[in-house]
Amino acid sequence: MRIISWLKGLPDSTINRIRLKPKLIASYLVAAFLPLLFTGFFLVHKANQIIENQTSKTYGISMRQLIYNMETRLASYEELSNHFYFDTNLNLDLQKDYSKSSNGDIFDVEKSFIERVKVLLKFKNDLRTVSIYFHNPSLYNAKPYLALADEKIASQLGFQRAAASEYKGYWGKVKIIPDGNLYWDTELRRTSKTTRVFSYSRPLEFYTDHQSVGLLTIEVKESEFYQLLSKEGADKGIYLVEPDGTIITSNDRASLGKGLNADVLHAIGGRPNGEFLFDRSEDDHVKVMYSELSNGWKMVYMIPVNRLLKETKDMRNYGLLFMIVSAVLSVVLIIGFSNLILSRMTILLKRIQRMRNGEIETGRFVNGKDEIAVLDHSFNQMAERMKYLIDEVFMLSIKKKEAELTALQSQINPHFLYNTLSTVSWLGRKNGNDDVCEIVESLAKFYRISLSKGKDIITMREEFECIKAYIDIQRYRLKNRIRPIYALDEGIMDAPVLKLILQPIVENAILHGLGHEKEQITIVIKGAYREGVVQLEVVDDGVGMATDVSAGLLDEPPQAAQKSGGYGLRNVHERIKLHFGPEYGLTVKSEPGTGTSVVIRMPFLAE
Repeated sequence: MRIISWLKGLPDSTINRIRLKPKLIASYLVAAFLPLLFTGFFLVHKANQIIENQTSKTYGISMRQLIYNMETRLASYEELSNHFYFDTNLNLDLQKDYSKSSNGDIFDVEKSFIERVKVLLKFKNDLRTVSIYFHNPSLYNAKPYLALADEKIASQLGFQRAAASEYKGYWGKVKIIPDGNLYWDTELRRTSKTTRVFSYSRPLEFYTDHQSVGLLTIEVKESEFYQLLSKEGADKGIYLVEPDGTIITSNDRASLGKGLNADVLHAIGGRPNGEFLFDRSEDDHVKVMYSELSNGWKMVYMIPVNRLLKETKDMRNYGLLFMIVSAVLSVVLIIGFSNLILSRMTILLKRIQRMRNGEIETGRFVNGKDEIAVLDHSFNQMAERMKYLIDEVFMLSIKKKEAELTALQSQINPHFLYNTLSTVSWLGRKNGNDDVCEIVESLAKFYRISLSKGKDIITMREEFECIKAYIDIQRYRLKNRIRPIYALDEGIMDAPVLKLILQPIVENAILHGLGHEKEQITIVIKGAYREGVVQLEVVDDGVGMATDVSAGLLDEPPQAAQKSGGYGLRNVHERIKLHFGPEYGLTVKSEPGTGTSVVIRMPFLAE
């Protein structure tokens, strides 16, 4: 119900005061562009989510693959230790008492193990050394391959943890070791060249009585683990950390040996794997992904959010660009289609406006078979009918006036009138009455020109002679109370004009300009060729009239104009408009006490 009421109220609403073109464009934009805009934003948002999730999955897959490679590498070292752990001869050699053996026998035992290790190191460049720290005091130190685990070495925390790890083994902390030195020996002289290593240590036990015979230590170069990380892209930070947060290896080489960010380490806590967002600073946001290896180490990925969302930003930018281009294209197409539709309506509207101004045009102006074309066709039929009716009524009126004028002129026999007036003039001269002669001659001239053998168009010279004759008659009648002044350019004297256009104006000036308080009236008649038209002006210094009265003289109906004294003016105004067009006619200006000015505008027609 509210919608219906709202629709009923639309004719009086503000929207109906807006022109049709803006309303069409706005409606098209609302109907077409807004759904496109919402759909575009939805698709871009959805695509961004998909890309973001897919990017996260890609990084997750990359991390899992790296962890798998790392686990495989760690397992290979543990598998390598099995070759020594399950070597029965090696276990027997390590627990045998050599106190009564010769130096050569002891040397042969140690040489056999050292050769075995050298062959292994020759083919495995990732190993720094393989060492056994034995408990048998009867063996000799053959560093760095065989060394006695004396009290000082055995008291180290790493050694103790490795010894207590049983068959699982223990991955020790990374240490910076001088090249050529043993892992456990810190007393040896250091050289300038060092390397980062970490070790896998495993107790060697005799399988019969599970008695420990020593500690096998495999030292691995940190650079070998870095090779796995270096294959990953540099767009993320990758850290392999110990349980206490110390960074074992990383693609960020400056962070080696340092601790992982305390806030990140706290957020990871004791959880084996997971992910979260972390703000390192106001403008530096990272996504942290972590997972625990089988030996307790954790692999930590730190991916900048800007890098993570790079594809989504590109997608958003492309989406926005697409929507902007679509919007511009939509607006251009909408304006084009609106102009196409409204141009045909504009043609029809201009026809209606011209008809309102009196220009009735006929013919088909709009092609097609749509509603606008049908409306134009119907309007054309109406215009043709209206023009027919107007022409018919107008022609009947013209014919009627012509008949009346013809009847009037037929009643006045020009030859009889001229002959009679000539006789009266001759008698006046014969009797010595010159005044009678002059007034009769002026009257004869006036009627001769005004009748003009039934013609409507005469020259300006003839019209000037006619008005002079009329003023001369009025001067005799009013005893020289009229003072005429003539100022007509010679260039317009041969111009064709309507006859009797000045006489009603002069008559109106004499009739209404002279009053009891006005002894004499001056009438100035001017004429010139101005801006392509013949412009005549009749100016008097009579009593004048109010501005609103003078402004309405030409617009009043005939009865009202006749009462106010403007019937003659209106008649001349209408005659000029009918013969020459609506842009020509009279203009009246007057003020009380200052007189009246009447301007006549007609085209300059060639004879």
